[in-house]
Amino acid sequence: MPWAPGSRAAPSSEPDAEHDALAALERGSPAEALAVLMRVYGSAVYRYCRRMVTDDDFSRAERLLKEAEPLQTDQDAGIIQDPE
Repeated sequence: MPWAPGSRAAPSSEPDAEHDALAALERGSPAEALAVLMRVYGSAVYRYCRRMVTDDDFSRAERLLKEAEPLQTDQDAGIIQDPE
């Protein structure tokens, strides 16, 4: 959906981000699709989410991310297998 004046989202620096993301999905590359969408919409999504959570929620999320980081590293190294 293209950006329209008066909409809450900023105009996309990549006018065809949705098209590019769908094309990546069709190629079987969900990581690429997510990267395209995050590049265009990531900041806006972050700002929205940050307004929705309390400082306690944010602190807890940060702790959980720090705890999960070694697991992601192990998964990247092939030590932990992705169940999918």
